[in-house]
Amino acid sequence: MFCSSCKAPMLVIEYERIEIDHCISCGAIWLDSGELEILLEKSDIATKTQSVFERTEHVKEKRLRCPRCLTKMDKAWFNPEKSVLVDMCNNGHGIWLDRGELESMLGSGETGNRIKTMLAGIFSKKGSKLKGELE
Repeated sequence: MFCSSCKAPMLVIEYERIEIDHCISCGAIWLDSGELEILLEKSDIATKTQSVFERTEHVKEKRLRCPRCLTKMDKAWFNPEKSVLVDMCNNGHGIWLDRGELESMLGSGETGNRIKTMLAGIFSKKGSKLKGELE
């Protein structure tokens, strides 16, 4: 798979039941449908992940193409604060997260910190730009 943002090849990292597609060039993450729910299964925001996103057309940010079906993805605000704007495949293939967006969604609670620690371990290999953001 190639990065929807910078077109670089993406690296597949498997952790427990999740395959995280990660661009080591720009730091983007692709989560296939259902993987965000697994990642957040013990989190307060895990209840019906789709319901915590509000699709919007009122942003000027470029619409990226889904790395699975190549259709342009919708932009969606992560609720309730509308502080994180993500890309969601219209055909339900998954969610595209630019560098730092997953960490912003998780916040600073116990579950968020646990997942951030796990992600830091996964992405701490040489060449990853994500490690510094998670520390």
